[in-house]
Amino acid sequence: MMNTNGKKVLFNSFKIKTGLYIILIVSIGAFLILGSVAGYTINNIKTLQDDMYRNALIPSTQASEVKANLIESKLYITKVTSVEYKDEYVEKIDKIDSEIRDLMSKYENRSLD
Repeated sequence: MMNTNGKKVLFNSFKIKTGLYIILIVSIGAFLILGSVAGYTINNIKTLQDDMYRNALIPSTQASEVKANLIESKLYITKVTSVEYKDEYVEKIDKIDSEIRDLMSKYENRSLD
C-alpha cells in the first residue's frame, strides 16, 4: 500500500491491462462453472425423464391394453352366452385370455426401481 497525499491507494502498481486480464479470466471461469452445472442438470433431467418413461408410462399403457382386452373378452362371452354359441367366439376368448396373461406377466415382472 502506498500513501499519496495522505490517501491510501491499493493496487497502484497494476496496469489497466492487467486488471482487464484478471476480469476476463474470472469471467471465463464463471462461465465454465455455470456451463458445467447446467450440463449436469440437463443430464439429470434426461435420466429422470427416461426413468419416468420406463416406470410410469409403459406400465400405464400395459394396464390400458389389459383393460381393453378384458372389455373385448366380455363382449365375446356375452355373445356366446346370450346370442349363439360359435367356436370362433370361444377361440377369440382364449386368444384374448392368453394376451391378457402375457401382459399381466410382463407387468408383474417389471422392475420399478
